[in-house]
Amino acid sequence: MIFSIDAFLLNIVKVVVVTLCAILLAIPRSDSYKPASVTSLILIGVGACLFMVAALTLSPLLISKPDQIAVNVMLGITVLCLVIVLKNKAELHVLTTVASIWIMGAVGLAIGVGLFLEGILIVIVFHFFLEWWTKHLVE
Repeated sequence: MIFSIDAFLLNIVKVVVVTLCAILLAIPRSDSYKPASVTSLILIGVGACLFMVAALTLSPLLISKPDQIAVNVMLGITVLCLVIVLKNKAELHVLTTVASIWIMGAVGLAIGVGLFLEGILIVIVFHFFLEWWTKHLVE
């Protein structure tokens, strides 16, 4: 049986945690206009999380290698980042933007698998790094 209330509630918790992580990651960049807004990071993180949840849920039935879903999600995010870099001529703030997008995709996949602590810890570390970067190096 695919559906159970426990699995459903766990998946809701995963989406909520990814959303909170995306908000935390976007806070250092919210004081000035940056291409990766809170909404973008939430969509990327939740999308990656849901792809991983679907892959793990369907793996016994339809998908023989759920890890391939993670590879394809990160490939898509990498292509998105490449387009952003090429469009904006690799300026410094663009590189931090694509790093935020890439990290949020990885965190979404990690939390989708169930690695809550690891995903949250990475977001906290990068939040403080971006705060420091914005105050000391960008100005």
